[in-house]
Amino acid sequence: MAAQKQGTKKLAAYYLVGSVALLYSLVEMGYGVYLRSLLVLSDGFHNLSDVVAIAIAVISERAAAKPKSSAMTFGYQRMRVVGGLVNSVSLFTLAIYIGMDAIPRLIFPEALDKALVVIVIGALGITVNTFGTLVFAATGHVHSDGNSASHDHAKPTTTSLIPSPAQMSSYTDLDDVAMDEIRRIPSPTLSMTTVEAERAKRIKTPKTHSLDGNLVAVFLHFLGDAVSSVFVMVAGILLFSYQGASWAAYIDPVASYFVVALIISTCIQPIRYGIQILLQRVPKSVNLNIVAAEITMIPGVVDVHDFHVWEMVDGLPIASVHAETRRGVSLSAVNNAIKLIFHKAGIHSSTIQVEEAQEDRPTQGLLDHCENNCISTCAEDNCCKDVVKGTERLNQEIRERRVAT
Repeated sequence: MAAQKQGTKKLAAYYLVGSVALLYSLVEMGYGVYLRSLLVLSDGFHNLSDVVAIAIAVISERAAAKPKSSAMTFGYQRMRVVGGLVNSVSLFTLAIYIGMDAIPRLIFPEALDKALVVIVIGALGITVNTFGTLVFAATGHVHSDGNSASHDHAKPTTTSLIPSPAQMSSYTDLDDVAMDEIRRIPSPTLSMTTVEAERAKRIKTPKTHSLDGNLVAVFLHFLGDAVSSVFVMVAGILLFSYQGASWAAYIDPVASYFVVALIISTCIQPIRYGIQILLQRVPKSVNLNIVAAEITMIPGVVDVHDFHVWEMVDGLPIASVHAETRRGVSLSAVNNAIKLIFHKAGIHSSTIQVEEAQEDRPTQGLLDHCENNCISTCAEDNCCKDVVKGTERLNQEIRERRVAT
């Protein structure tokens, strides 16, 4: 009930502030065209981006409530990422356009004769954006570090990723596999000494916060636009104070570059974030080499491959991994141990494939390297494409030699 009330409160804040911001943005852009002021026009576009940000937040809030389907198995969790990326790229493009359009104004400056209008527009912008900032701060109880809502300010806990012997035995017996009999294959970029050092230091788990990314994003938008409106008001005061001065004609194009720089600086991080999420970059909170090495230290595990970690959205890491074990080792025990390692690393959604290593049987060629990844009917479309081609060439050479002899 409380969550539903909070959601209604957020939507009301979105609609209220969005309506005011839309009206102000349209008026400001109209005056920017009328006054031929790049400064006012650029600030108008900047404020309009707030309206788009609010629309994205509302759409993503509603989309997140939609159930998963056979076509959208993850639901619409990335709606905000895609919308934010489109919004930021569009605003970045407009900023570049305004910056290019200001160049002729620097070469052939045009004096503005309605400085008072610019001052009023700047003052209104400060008022509107401060109003929006305060509303969202009150609605989401936004912290300066970007976290909000529930406060779990407990000190960070420290823990080793690898399960303890007691935890391992609680899953199932590992068939008395001795630790000194296990062949461990370390990560190619991480020595076992490094892993032991990391375990000695204990890997820290991050603090948990309930983060309302939509609310924080819109809050930061309005906070940035309040600063942008300050530039407009200061430029208007300078224009009014130094009317008739030869250099006053340069105030508008020069000040517009300050706003353009502010817009670009606020766009870079959302663009980088969106690209990293869509390219499935490994989250910064996860050290892939350390986690992989910890998995190889599980009794019975001899190799780890096809290990991937990515984020569906910020704070929701997902992993998939293949682990090979010695013959006779309980696969379910290893599977549970890997889940525990993932859990302690902050990964709570995973796909784990545990398989027995094929090292004890005669080799069947290069295809053994990826036997558990591909079968002959799909090998050309899978990770073993190059290996399959190499195997075919090798078989062809063998056939040719047989014919020659």
